[in-house]
Amino acid sequence: MTGSNNNIKEVPIIDCHELGTNVSFDFLKDYFLEAIVNAKDNGNHYLQIIVGKGLHSINNEPVLIYRVRTILNGFVENNTIKNYTDNTTNGYLLIYF
Repeated sequence: MTGSNNNIKEVPIIDCHELGTNVSFDFLKDYFLEAIVNAKDNGNHYLQIIVGKGLHSINNEPVLIYRVRTILNGFVENNTIKNYTDNTTNGYLLIYF
């Protein structure tokens, strides 16, 4: 069987692990919301947020993880997204909408 499956879409990715601690909560929230809208407009049902594993951070935790979780929990509460899977052990979260 040859050829490619044109029905398979790449997972949209937001890479946050290079942003550092100076990025504001409001910037992240707007950044994620824009990515969600774009992903939905392109027919996607989920996207990935890379936060890193925190290997080079204090306490070995991703720098932005608490802000990211707070934002995503708010998005779940106001039905912007259905849910998310926190896989920070592997350096990412998956958002479902």
